[in-house]
Amino acid sequence: MPKIDSIIDFSIILNRGYGSKNDCDFFDTVTHPLLIDIFIEYVNIHKDFIGLTKIENRQSIADSGCDVFIEIRGEVKIGVQIKSKRDVKDEAFSNKVKAQYAESSALGLDKFYILICSPINTSSERKINYIISHMATYKTNYHAVLNPNNCINIFQNNTKLDKNEFLRLKQLYSREDSKENLESVLKSIQKSLESDGYKETDFHSAIKKALSRDPFQEIDSAEKFIEFLNLPDDIEETEIINSINDFIIKVGKLSEEFKRLFYLIISEASYSEHYIEALEMDLYELESLLSTNSGTLMGKLKVLTSPKYELLSYDDDEPNKVYANIWIPGDHNLIKELKYFCDENELSIEELLVKGDFSLSN
Repeated sequence: MPKIDSIIDFSIILNRGYGSKNDCDFFDTVTHPLLIDIFIEYVNIHKDFIGLTKIENRQSIADSGCDVFIEIRGEVKIGVQIKSKRDVKDEAFSNKVKAQYAESSALGLDKFYILICSPINTSSERKINYIISHMATYKTNYHAVLNPNNCINIFQNNTKLDKNEFLRLKQLYSREDSKENLESVLKSIQKSLESDGYKETDFHSAIKKALSRDPFQEIDSAEKFIEFLNLPDDIEETEIINSINDFIIKVGKLSEEFKRLFYLIISEASYSEHYIEALEMDLYELESLLSTNSGTLMGKLKVLTSPKYELLSYDDDEPNKVYANIWIPGDHNLIKELKYFCDENELSIEELLVKGDFSLSN
């Protein structure tokens, strides 16, 4: 079974509906250790649904961002961080959540969940909304954040999900790779949201944005850029076009934040001293430009270097640098050539890498 199917199964048992603000007062009386015990018990009663093979309480000073470690079907690793009333009250709450998110990457997890189990009042609501909004900007499939309203029925009722309901939800959440199918689901969600009692929320806005977002458009020609490359006679233009379109598709899947990060790296990168034709970026300089710490930065770079994107690469011999070298026919580094093409023609590489306007190459 693909890992994503196991992750979907686990996500389903966490989907126990939306509790009211008053319901969340329950979290005012529960300690962090007890929350962990309740959660472990809850997962255990669903072990047959998800194929649970291991569950461990890893709460400690050095828990690497993971209170509960879960293994499904002997291969899928899930980490859960539970934030209690006391955690949310901490002035450094948001920074600690971000740090634990970064630390969790050292555990080799397939999925990381943050469960915020706090009563909702004026002070806590502001903090909770901030961290949820901030974490949403990462837009990766690695993590999920559940607010108190989404957590309360897991902890307060602690009952087993009906088997038929589990199967129904599994069918609903089954993967759809078709863009048309995805849009159909989004439109049905939007329609249900706009029923009586409609109130604009971040979720409503996200659905609207997902439906209206213009994808990066593939190109049919790139005459100026191909002329700039000065290709050998045995290289067909269609080979270059196909390579560029592969690149456009990858960059187009990135969130706005990661597009801008990738653009920043490329715009600031210089010729590599060790690898012919590659561009390199010093990670210490990048930390400074972004005013961030190494843990957070490395967490983001893992997206750009992942097998899904492969837009950047590392070398163990040069751990303080990241490289941009996407090879296309003719032994050209597409990234370097695009950067220099834009410089020579006084074009904005930001328009290409952030807004997706590759018509500039034509």
